[in-house]
This record gives sequence, C-alpha cells and structure tokens, in this order.
Amino acid sequence: MGWFGAGRAAVLASARSAVTESQENNAAVLRVVQALGRARSVADATRIALDTVRESFGWAYGSFWEVDPDGEVLRFAAESGDAGPEFRTVTLAASFAEGVGLSGRAWQAKDLVFVADIGQLTDCVRAPVAVQAGVRSGVCFPVLADGRVVGTMDFFTTDVLGELSASRTEALRNAVFLVAEARQRIEEANRISSAGAELVTSIEEAERNVIAATSVAPRRRA
Repeated sequence: MGWFGAGRAAVLASARSAVTESQENNAAVLRVVQALGRARSVADATRIALDTVRESFGWAYGSFWEVDPDGEVLRFAAESGDAGPEFRTVTLAASFAEGVGLSGRAWQAKDLVFVADIGQLTDCVRAPVAVQAGVRSGVCFPVLADGRVVGTMDFFTTDVLGELSASRTEALRNAVFLVAEARQRIEEANRISSAGAELVTSIEEAERNVIAATSVAPRRRA
C-alpha cells in the first residue's frame, strides 16, 4: 500500500470513527430527551437522567449530589449502576466542599470536569476505594438552576479513557442541560399546581365563612 496509502487509510478510519461517535452521541442525547419526558417529579427526573446517561454513554456507575445550603457541601442523593459495596458505603457517607474531589471541582468550575485516572484525585475520599473496585476514569458536571449550582452528576467507568472527544464532551453538556431544564420545568409545574390548590382552598374557605355568617344572621322582620 505504501506510506501514502497507509496514511490515507488511517485518516479515513479516523474520520469514520468520528462520524460513528457523533451518531452515537446524538442518539444518546435523543434517548435522554425521550426519557426525561416521562419524568413527573424532580426525583423521577434525577433517577431517569442517571440511568439514561449512564447506559447511553457506557458508564458503569453514576451518582447525583445535592448542594446542602446549610452545610454548603454536596451530599449524596441518588445512584445508578454498581461499583461494589465498599464504594457505595464510602459514597453514602461522603460529602464534598466546593473545589474538593471530582464533584467539588465541577461545582467550583460550573462546568464538566474529566479525570482519566481517578487515583490521581488525592483530595477525594472515594478515590482509593474506587481504584480498588476497578473504577478508572470519571466525569462530573454541575446541574444548574438560574445560574446557581444545585447539584452534580458524576459517572465512572472501569475502562481507562485517555480523553473525552469534543463531540462526547458536547453531548454530555447537552445531556446535563436537558436534566437541569427538566428539573426546573417540573419544579415550576409543582409551584403552579401548589398555588392553584392554595387558591381553591382559600376560595372554599371563604365560601364556608359566607355560608356560616349567613346562617347565623338575624332574619328581618316582615
């Protein structure tokens, strides 16, 4: 084939691989859209997002962490997949301040953070156990509401990933945007529903008061 032919073949193979990955990423984002459409509560949206993103992008384990306003730390809220009982035990007990660990770094950056070797996270209490459980690479992105970080989602794989391609990074950003949008949509719907219920209750209470007042009012004499 010669040097030129081999080089051309390598370029074509790389281009085909990039196209395939782009198609897979688009399909994954579409699955996230369709799945989130079934969510009826914030908890539903979180669970569905964890499952769909993890499965669509081929991650072994994922977890969601909520910002605790009182302690100003991230605390575990939900998970998907399995990375072993020891890893889960540490996860349930862990918390992360802004800038600490994978989740804390994503919180601080307000952007996706990728780590090729989870063992390099010396400030993360889950890292040593993760390495023992066979976890290798991790990615985490913040979930925002009105520009404020309300939580983070992290995902781990048992394969060593050298880097995330621009296409995969963009797909993950799109996915987390959809998650945040779904959560806000559901929260707004809940607020409207709650306000409507309070209004109905107020009207019913007013009607009862009017009826009660009318029933005890003295009748006019003819």
